[in-house]
Amino acid sequence: MISVLRRRIDHRVPGLTRARAVQARTRDYQEPNREQNDVTESRTDDEQDDVRSEVELAIADHLARLSESNEAPAEFEAPNPFKASDVDFTSSDWMISLISVQGWLRLRETLEIGSTPDFLKALARGLGFEQPEDAIALLNGQPRLSDAGLNLLAERAERAVELQKTFIEDFEAEGAITAATGRWIEAWRKRPRRRRRGAAAL
Repeated sequence: MISVLRRRIDHRVPGLTRARAVQARTRDYQEPNREQNDVTESRTDDEQDDVRSEVELAIADHLARLSESNEAPAEFEAPNPFKASDVDFTSSDWMISLISVQGWLRLRETLEIGSTPDFLKALARGLGFEQPEDAIALLNGQPRLSDAGLNLLAERAERAVELQKTFIEDFEAEGAITAATGRWIEAWRKRPRRRRRGAAAL
């Protein structure tokens, strides 16, 4: 009896079964798309994390290299050397390392040990951000350098390594710390040439 009644309903409303079939096919089609979107978003996040890690490793290497020299401009004393592995961005260690070589980076503001938000704001101003908040982002609920802030720090550290090399060459050639310091300061005043960063750019 129920089968007969169901056939009668389908006969009276011929579009009913077709509509149900279309809905079923639509669900089957949409659900994989949602899964695909989730996978794509996950891959994008993972790739972003990988690129950020590459930039952090580059910064760590630059800071470690800045700590290696026994000679320094007359403006500051040579820092104690450390390794790139000591520059840990998952803790406050990277801030301590950065403070120790900040003389080589010739920032606009002096960095001091303090709370992470205050340190990041000081670093942002030192790097030239008009709005320090632009250099700060919340990652996993913790204040960290934003992608823009991290990239600018990487560029600054890379340039510092280049100018350090030039300073050491000048000093070794002439043996005059005052003259080498003057040329080093003048080199920082010149506008750096913009470089195209590859995969390490965020």
